[in-house]
Amino acid sequence: MKGLIGRLQIPILKVAIIDKSFFSARNHPARRLLDEVARAAKGWQESEPRTEGSLYAEVGAVVETVLREFNDDITLFAELADRLTDYLASEQNRAERIEERSAKALEGEERVMMAKVIVRDEIDRRVVKQSPPEPVVAFLRDHWYTVLLLYFLREGEEGNNWRRCIELMDTLLWSVQPKRTDRERQRLVGALGWLLEGLQDGMEMASMPEAL
Repeated sequence: MKGLIGRLQIPILKVAIIDKSFFSARNHPARRLLDEVARAAKGWQESEPRTEGSLYAEVGAVVETVLREFNDDITLFAELADRLTDYLASEQNRAERIEERSAKALEGEERVMMAKVIVRDEIDRRVVKQSPPEPVVAFLRDHWYTVLLLYFLREGEEGNNWRRCIELMDTLLWSVQPKRTDRERQRLVGALGWLLEGLQDGMEMASMPEAL
């Protein structure tokens, strides 16, 4: 990049000879171009690509245009300064969009990780406390986990579907515990329809096999 800037020395010297305002006018087209080239070079690294469309290639094209076309028309520097300004603004906007997408992606990854921890904890706390049969444990950890995770990511802990799925899990765990009274057995009979329908809906939502 320093080499490219160095190639402008003779054209700039020629401008200074032709137009004395070069030294006094801060907005002189040639000075503007030099400022834009210097701004471009400031953030450039040797490891960056030099292929077509790159910053290096753009600055190189500007320098080549000056060397090839400048004779005594100072407006050429203004046109090239505007061109470089537009290019740098476009690159800045692109960098900001990439940074924004990266930040959103990172935020999304962190949110998913947090959701997985919360869902896994909801299941594990109940499994440890109630010690249900192994098939039920496997169903909760391998399948119902997916249902809970999807609803948590969609709605959060205050979502109606999330709460309903937690309630279904609690009912399922209760249903496989021994029933010692007629009242408990009657409650189980009354809950089975709602329980099975809810589990079926959850599995369909998560595109899981229908059979329990």
